[in-house]
Amino acid sequence: MKIFPPFELVDSLCEIQKPDWCGISQITWETIPYVMRYTGCRVGEAAQLTAKDVFESDGILIMYMVAEKSEGRKSDPFPDGRKEVPVHPKLKPKLEKAMSARPDGFLFPDVGVTYSKHEGKKEAKFGARYRTVWLPLAREIWPLMKVHSWRSYVSKYLTKVAGVPETVSEDICGHARGTINRDYSGRAPLQQLYEAV
Repeated sequence: MKIFPPFELVDSLCEIQKPDWCGISQITWETIPYVMRYTGCRVGEAAQLTAKDVFESDGILIMYMVAEKSEGRKSDPFPDGRKEVPVHPKLKPKLEKAMSARPDGFLFPDVGVTYSKHEGKKEAKFGARYRTVWLPLAREIWPLMKVHSWRSYVSKYLTKVAGVPETVSEDICGHARGTINRDYSGRAPLQQLYEAV
């Protein structure tokens, strides 16, 4: 069973006071939780955003995000390993601030990266420092919180509260289902994704 934070606590989870000692910039600290809250992305996906990954497409501001764990799926709606996610109006000013501060390279270079071996290759995992610092503080607000809980929150909120079709919710969060119908239907149109967000 997927556990997600109660709606009445999500603002508090996004507005946690940054500890001075953590080595994470204020821009990163303020922006990352909103990126996860409005996209349902993994912290590693948010951590890999660059200023060039945020742009307008068909008049809609989008984030062209890494879709982690998309390789090796039977049915992968993200064949290039990327997903287009529209930017929520409340996220836009925070992203613009991060982009103006860091026009080159990663928008959030201070989230921490750890390296591990996977199938004989060195693999980078983004967001380690952020996860380590933010999660204990978030659990003071809601004891069941996990960084991954934002994925469940966005998915459930879109489908159960906003009445968005499950396939649209999957496209926003980056979930993939291996169904024949999904193979034929492809991804939802950008305008539909924007309206859902």
